[in-house]
Amino acid sequence: MATAGPRTPAHDDEVLTAESCETAPSPLQRLSAREIQVLKLVVEGATSKEIARTIGLLPSTIDTYRSRIMTKLEAHDVPALVRIAIRHGLTSL
Repeated sequence: MATAGPRTPAHDDEVLTAESCETAPSPLQRLSAREIQVLKLVVEGATSKEIARTIGLLPSTIDTYRSRIMTKLEAHDVPALVRIAIRHGLTSL
C-alpha cells in the first residue's frame, strides 16, 4: 500500500486558518486612494453632501464613489462597509 505523503493545501478543500487569513490580500487593495478617503468618511457617518464639502467634489460624484466602492467590496449596504473597514484596519470605531 503506497503512502500518500504529506498533505498540502492543494490536496485539502480550501481550509482557512488564522495564518492564511492574515496573509490574504485585503479587499481594500482594490480601491484607489480617493475611494479609501471616501470610504473612511462614509464609515464615520458622513453624508454625501458632507463628504463633498470636505474634499471639494459634487455630492453626485461622491455617490458615484460610494457605488464603485460597494461594487468593488461586494457590500450591499453601509453596515457591510463598516464591517469591512473595521476588519481590515481602516477604522476602529
